[in-house]
Amino acid sequence: MARVSPRRFFLILLFTFSWFPPLKAEEQIIGVDLLFPELAHPVEDAQRAIRGHDYRFIAINRAMTTVPGVEDHPRTVHHYGTKFMKQPLHLFASRSRTFSYNIRVRAYAADYNKTLLEFLLRKQQAKSSR
Repeated sequence: MARVSPRRFFLILLFTFSWFPPLKAEEQIIGVDLLFPELAHPVEDAQRAIRGHDYRFIAINRAMTTVPGVEDHPRTVHHYGTKFMKQPLHLFASRSRTFSYNIRVRAYAADYNKTLLEFLLRKQQAKSSR
């Protein structure tokens, strides 16, 4: 087995630490959710739907009765309608993974729906002020 000389060791160490910039505490290490990447950007997804004129809110149950984030606006939800949040089939998911996914879906839907509601309320306000 080959031995590494101290000089070579320090060169490797120096190269390793000079190659990667140090992380600051307030910086995100990774900009996406590694476990559920489809739930990483609710505001951007809502803005994309708005650009496509899709004003339906996201419901998280198949009965389309649970619409997080817009509980105080049932008439608006009824007027524009809902769509079901497509959820992948997790065959071998543990209880904790399923629980985590359900929490993240609810948070994603709430952020998406709030973004959509704010847009619709601004649109309605602009229309009524004309």
